[in-house]
Amino acid sequence: MLAMANGTRTVLEITRMLGGDEFKTSKVICQLVQEGLLEKGEAKGAPSKKYIDKNFFQMVENELRRIMGPMASFIIDDRLVEFGEAKDSFPEDEALSFVEALSEDIPNEMKKKEFKMGMTGFLSVKK
Repeated sequence: MLAMANGTRTVLEITRMLGGDEFKTSKVICQLVQEGLLEKGEAKGAPSKKYIDKNFFQMVENELRRIMGPMASFIIDDRLVEFGEAKDSFPEDEALSFVEALSEDIPNEMKKKEFKMGMTGFLSVKK
């Protein structure tokens, strides 16, 4: 995976090259970034970023609040800080990684799966 992460490939492209699961690929990449083995890169002349739909964070917060209660907004804000992003300019290609990161805060495995499935469904409808 390290060899494929060249600074221009997206998580989806790497996943397709490996023939794996996008959530697992995202998780491994996040771990590599946290360990300092990868850095977020942007190629010169890269196409402009697409940002996530403004309804994404409302949907995420509603779903997370349903599962975890009133702490949902604080959890989302903490994860945004970790990602180094803001709600109003969150890159579309990081949405699945963000959902995966949020799901790590859900202790109940069934609710974690339910959350990931709901958010993945929401994101796939938006594309």
